Amino acid sequence: MSHRLLKVLTPLALAVASLTSATLAHAGQPIYVPNTTADTVSVVDAATGAVTKTIAVKGLPFIAAPTADGSKVYIDNLGLGLGGLSVINTADDSVKTIALKFPPFAIVLSPDQKKLYALKATTGIDVIDTATDKVVTSYLPNGSSVGAVGLQISPEGKVLYLSFATGTITAVEAATGKTIFKPTYFGGILPAWLSISRDGKSLYVLNFISGDTEVIDTATWTKVAKIDNGGINSEPAIAVENLEGTKLFITNFGTQTVQVIDKSTWKEVDSIKTQGRPLGIGIAADGTGYYTDWGAVSATLFKPPVTTALSWTWLFLAGKGSLDKLGNGQLVHFDTNTYQPIGNPITVGVTPNILDIGPGR
Repeated sequence: MSHRLLKVLTPLALAVASLTSATLAHAGQPIYVPNTTADTVSVVDAATGAVTKTIAVKGLPFIAAPTADGSKVYIDNLGLGLGGLSVINTADDSVKTIALKFPPFAIVLSPDQKKLYALKATTGIDVIDTATDKVVTSYLPNGSSVGAVGLQISPEGKVLYLSFATGTITAVEAATGKTIFKPTYFGGILPAWLSISRDGKSLYVLNFISGDTEVIDTATWTKVAKIDNGGINSEPAIAVENLEGTKLFITNFGTQTVQVIDKSTWKEVDSIKTQGRPLGIGIAADGTGYYTDWGAVSATLFKPPVTTALSWTWLFLAGKGSLDKLGNGQLVHFDTNTYQPIGNPITVGVTPNILDIGPGR
């Protein structure tokens, strides 16, 4: 695979790290769904399932990261022209931009909400003060971030985990970028997303090309399990635990499934067949789940692995409107015990991606 192709696939890694394995919702909470090629963010009321507003956000919005107090939503902008972050003021839905020197491949809020970390694949990590929305420091983790594609943060906020297109994973101090565990290859091709367990003891490394997920012990930095997502055509995207921490739900973009994994065996126990290509996923405080789906047309238009790779190339190079032929996507609410849908799919914009859920009212 060419270096150029790796670069266009890496936005899957955009590890918005506010979407950890513990995305929560309460009645009346807004669910933020970035519709990448529509340049919009759909806001869905979790209590009613209704889209309450659609906010224009330029620059190919991919990941949403709402603050805990509900006052702001940070959006990464993948578009080469904008090259920064959008910040939605939820009081009046106004949008401002934080300029960065390179488009961020991933963003993550610190648990105390004071810092936002933005991963730029070639120019390191920018640390943004959320009180002022200014970049207060920048550093190169391990001395370099070339090829970095995924980002995640530990529950206490002291450690950042990064994945690289080469397949290696590293852990660094969030404050300084100092190496905790040097880059290590655990297996798999293109670890495009990192998720973390609720207790912080396990790091989930989703390998988009090889179609498997590695489970890493964050204390010993060893691989304890390898989850079979279905091989090269499955294209695992995002993983999230249920509230009890006994199951893992994984969206497989290629095979159009949400896979259910029993954590006691790391084996599949069930799966949800999706209408189109699923990507973002989160678990609500009532234990139910939500996932984004690109819609029925995406199921026939893209055939992994070649056409899926081309779709991501087109998505991030052609930009706004480039995939309008897909039509609107969906947000699907589901029961995490029966795996059945709850209500009807909620229509959102074109190419809905990494959702997140804001605080309740």
